[in-house]
Amino acid sequence: MRPLGLIPLIVLLSTPARAAEVPWRGLGPGLEFRLMKADGGGPAARKGPSAIAVLRADPARWRLDLFHQGEPAAGGRGRDAAAWQQHTGATVILNASQYYPDLKPMGLFYKQGRNLGTRLLPKWKGMLVGEPQPGGAPRVTILDLDREPFPADRSPFQVALQSFMLLDRGGHKRVRRSDWHASRSAAAIDRQGRLLLLHTEGAWTLWDLADWLARSDLEVRDAMAMDGGFEAQICVRAGGFEYLSFGGWHVDDRGDHSLPGLRVKLPGVLALFPR
Repeated sequence: MRPLGLIPLIVLLSTPARAAEVPWRGLGPGLEFRLMKADGGGPAARKGPSAIAVLRADPARWRLDLFHQGEPAAGGRGRDAAAWQQHTGATVILNASQYYPDLKPMGLFYKQGRNLGTRLLPKWKGMLVGEPQPGGAPRVTILDLDREPFPADRSPFQVALQSFMLLDRGGHKRVRRSDWHASRSAAAIDRQGRLLLLHTEGAWTLWDLADWLARSDLEVRDAMAMDGGFEAQICVRAGGFEYLSFGGWHVDDRGDHSLPGLRVKLPGVLALFPR
């Protein structure tokens, strides 16, 4: 999430889809969507809608990729999640991790042997990796760098995205308590090895989101945060189904900066394609 003064005012009015919580909806082989409610006295949104969109993908059928405006094919242009979907043809787009004012990703943003981000950040312990060379590694997983090293100079994975952990396989929350609340996006791996991409329609603290993940029926093994606030965006388009949501909530120690309906350009995203 960039400092507020650096956010471009590129605005298109849009509101996230609204629906009551429903069971998993199949969008294609190995791809499911669910809009979950966070009610009932547990962790919940501090502002805005309580719904959390969850996309669940079988890595045997869905391929993970990364895109950044610094790649030649992107033409040096950032885009919101919907425009990235149109540009790439991906079925699913989720915003990637945080970035610097020059739009360079914070931490590793590794794609096909090239790092479009910075060096490995020692304090960030999450690494979403995918598309390994043959040899038995999972097609998509989250590495906890406290337990598993990531050899950036000889990575077996074609894509790798660094951020910070929310929840680990021991059930421990890996974030601090804070009153800051904002729109959130996250990636997780469940105990069956499936990839979960999540987006909150309302404003959550990181601690509450990690707590909700631990209490949910999603069977989360590892989870890591993506960027939050106005940059938290998701676009799902599969057949006749469409779900779009753009982060409009941001409350920190300087005040409430929320602007529901704001759509900002993202320099980088992660994407899912059918194999």
